[in-house]
Amino acid sequence: MKVDTYSAHARQFKRHAAQFQARIEPHADHAEQFRLTFPDGKCGLAVSDVSKGGLGLIAGIFVPRNMRLQVHIESNERAGNRPLMVRVVTRRCSLLDHKPTYQLGLQFLDASGEEEQALVKAALAAEAAEAADVKGSVDGH
Repeated sequence: MKVDTYSAHARQFKRHAAQFQARIEPHADHAEQFRLTFPDGKCGLAVSDVSKGGLGLIAGIFVPRNMRLQVHIESNERAGNRPLMVRVVTRRCSLLDHKPTYQLGLQFLDASGEEEQALVKAALAAEAAEAADVKGSVDGH
C-alpha cells in the first residue's frame, strides 16, 4: 500500500471548518485551456475549510492540478454581507465518491490579499459562533 507522505507534512496552517457556497471560473491565464460549459460545474460548490494558506472545496467536477481558478464565495453575514473573490491554484483533487464528488485543495495565489483575509476572518467567526452554540446547548442540556 502506497502512503502519501507529501501531503501529510506539507500543511503549514491550521484549517478551520467552513460552510460557504461558491462557484468557480478559470483564471484568465488558463481560460483557453479549461472551459466550464455546464452551469452545474460553475456553481453549487461548497467551501469545506479555510486556512491562511488556502481552502478546501467540494465539487462535482474534476479540476486538474496547477489549474488557476477564481473562486467566488456567496455573500453571507459572516463575510460582511458581501461576496468575496479569491484567486487560487489547485494543489490536490481527490475523488470522494462515484457521484462524482471531488475534494479540491486550493492554495491562495496572494494569501495576504484583502479578500483572502476577509475569507479567513469569516471562517474564524463561523467556527467561533458554532463553538458558542455547542457550548450553550451543552450548558443548557
